[in-house]
Amino acid sequence: MTGGTRSIFLWSRREDGHAVSHDFVALAIAVQRVQHVSHGQGGNVGAGYRSPGTSAQNGSMERAYRRGYGMDVKRTGRVFGWLFIGTFVTSIPARLLFVNGLGASWSDMRFIPEDISTTSLRLGAVLEFGLIVTQIGTALVVYPLARRQSETLSLGYVAARIMESVFAAIGIIAVMSAVSVADSLAAGGDATSLGVSGDSLVNTYDWAFQWGPGLVAGIGNGLILGYLMYRSALVPPRMALLGLAGGTLLIVNFVLILCNVYENGDPASGLLTLPEAAWELSLGIYCAWKGFRRQSPIADGYTAENRVAVGHAAASVTATSP
Repeated sequence: MTGGTRSIFLWSRREDGHAVSHDFVALAIAVQRVQHVSHGQGGNVGAGYRSPGTSAQNGSMERAYRRGYGMDVKRTGRVFGWLFIGTFVTSIPARLLFVNGLGASWSDMRFIPEDISTTSLRLGAVLEFGLIVTQIGTALVVYPLARRQSETLSLGYVAARIMESVFAAIGIIAVMSAVSVADSLAAGGDATSLGVSGDSLVNTYDWAFQWGPGLVAGIGNGLILGYLMYRSALVPPRMALLGLAGGTLLIVNFVLILCNVYENGDPASGLLTLPEAAWELSLGIYCAWKGFRRQSPIADGYTAENRVAVGHAAASVTATSP
């Protein structure tokens, strides 16, 4: 290993911050330029100089440099954390307002005309729409960072959040349709037929709730996001293990409810749901408080493409050194 290459590697190990890897690429390019001139190959180190190697290699290094530059992982993590907290602030009150507005219970959602509170249902629908915004927001904020770990899984997380939001939207439409049914009953409509329609709409909401927060959240927030956070170490890996376990248990809980082993809201259901809830709440609080960890391998833009580019740079430096 040459002295120039060795100094780059030592500098890279010694520095601590979010710009290590792309500074490493920039330094490698700079050393190439200096050595190119020192070998008498002409050219100018200043503006307009093209470093040795193929244009594809040079372009790869420059793209790697640009891609990793300029992202504040602490700030990104805090925005992500507050959005995650926002999902709790909107989802739980919305569910409680729906239960109260229908005059039902958590484990027995049904249409009871004489107990309907349209005000509670409308307010719950507004909060549920806020849930959609915060859910999609968490995915969009973390995607540019998570894709450094795995583009496939990061896209999968965005897709999971969108699907969870689709089920939430179905629930909103079902509840607001139930409000219309209640208004028709108040206006003197046929009680029997409208009662059946109302009950069907409430069941639609309840099943949308089961498939969204009950299943898709386990896949997206639990398994996919938990794995991304564990592998990237953007949060403490031991905390991310809670997401992997919680997501698995939430999926098991959904299957047991689907198979009529017990109803949603039973003690066994609550027990299996608790780890996922603890993971999501702890993730939101940790990230809102501390942001993502800068010591994460992907916090500085060091993607697979960056590693290839750095490898080309280091190899070129070694090859051209005296």
